[in-house]
Amino acid sequence: MSKSGVNSQTGDSGSTPLTMGPRGQLVDGVVDRIQQLIIARSLKPGDLLPPEEELALQMSVSRTALREAKRILADRGLIEVRQGFGTIVTEVGEDQLADQLRLYAATRFGGIDFEDFHRMRSLLETEIAGRAAEARNDEDLEVLASIMAEMRSAGSADPVTFTHQDVAFHEKLGAMSGNPLLALLSMVIRDLLKTHISQVVTFITPEVDVLPFHQAILDAVVAGDSDAASEAMTAHLMQARNNYETSLAAE
Repeated sequence: MSKSGVNSQTGDSGSTPLTMGPRGQLVDGVVDRIQQLIIARSLKPGDLLPPEEELALQMSVSRTALREAKRILADRGLIEVRQGFGTIVTEVGEDQLADQLRLYAATRFGGIDFEDFHRMRSLLETEIAGRAAEARNDEDLEVLASIMAEMRSAGSADPVTFTHQDVAFHEKLGAMSGNPLLALLSMVIRDLLKTHISQVVTFITPEVDVLPFHQAILDAVVAGDSDAASEAMTAHLMQARNNYETSLAAE
């Protein structure tokens, strides 16, 4: 573990990169400050934060506020508090990747719009569908068929279950592709599209706008037809884009 140099980078005023302004009493302010230092790589995985009393003094906050901020950062997977050792910056895991990508896009590009995410999703998921058709086995097909049955059962009557099973269908295809990076990136893009997808839910009829396309994907995968699976996925995602545009027009 390397000890962070943040507590030694002081100037004439005694400030450090962790020094806060007048809003330093806010827990969110502490979280944001430390998170931004991690994003900027001023704090790196393995760095040891200053002791609690010293860190609270640097950030002009109470130890209670600091502890709450550290709890939030730990929940996000950015730090780990080790009893008897201290607080270290941790490596971001897969479950934090979507949040980190969203933050990166916001700070680097000012955000990324639906069309950019959709195009990336299309590239990833058409490849995944084709690979899944090539690599399918009986157990995989049984799971996909079961998910499809759950989607049909939920339909318009149970949108929560339907959405959950929709996600499960795509995640299973990703796992079947044999390429964990493809599967991971696809899940991340879908996560980043959640806000857009949530806008569409009330404007679609699953039995018309989703289920036939999933069935076509499933049929192609069952047949082991890679090209047909990719084409069916392309058609599905084109419809998803049309659904999104319809929801925008209805607002």
